[in-house]
Amino acid sequence: MFVVEKKLRVSYSAPVQNCIRRLRVLPHETQSETWHCSPQPDESREFFDEFGNRVLELRHARIEREFLFELNLAMTAPPNPLAKRVGGSALDLPETGLGAFVLPSALCDLGAEIQRHAARFKKEDAAPICEFSHNALRYDATVSGLETTASQSLLRGAGVCQDYAHLMIALCRAIALPARYVSGYMPGEGRMHAWGEVLIENQWRAFDPTHNREVGSDCLPVAIGRDFRDCNPHQGTFRGRVQAKLESGCRVTILPNV
Repeated sequence: MFVVEKKLRVSYSAPVQNCIRRLRVLPHETQSETWHCSPQPDESREFFDEFGNRVLELRHARIEREFLFELNLAMTAPPNPLAKRVGGSALDLPETGLGAFVLPSALCDLGAEIQRHAARFKKEDAAPICEFSHNALRYDATVSGLETTASQSLLRGAGVCQDYAHLMIALCRAIALPARYVSGYMPGEGRMHAWGEVLIENQWRAFDPTHNREVGSDCLPVAIGRDFRDCNPHQGTFRGRVQAKLESGCRVTILPNV
């Protein structure tokens, strides 16, 4: 049983207006989930994006100085590693088909160095690509940003979980091996985690290059996409010339299923 407690806080240097934010923090199936935000939204709705991800949209006409969102959810752990056979449903492939996970994307670019390293790998197994991505980077949150590309991470030799995932995915796509970005929850991270899923023999297999392993039932997927941009847990717009500071964290606990 997964138990997730997530908190997200945005502080503004002055009042803002017309706030629209979209949160991708909700898994597809839960046994229980409750969320609360302060101030309460003037409007809220939930919808599915083009990749089948749950999106919670909150609208505020005005926020004085702070927005706080708290989420509590529980769900049974997946029965097996996150391998899924492609079935053509919205949760497996977008309407555009498999091409979204074969072509380069904004953050999973196919620069010259990516292609040079990719030439050593074969399409039969993504484990060596996962291992290479793990060894090519060191974990360092000070050198990476939300718009850091796979090529930039490889050049710097450092990054965070999303950079490890982008690098592995880009290497896979460079040899025409379909791969997609996954965000979700994992115990011990203190924040949302990221990994990749690779299509091998018509089955999505999940690899975590940050920890150099295949993903097991200790990871809870939330969103999939071409790269981080499609899975961004918090994005939106507001009106006002102010500075905004985002703080986010979560606690994930795995309890024995009963």
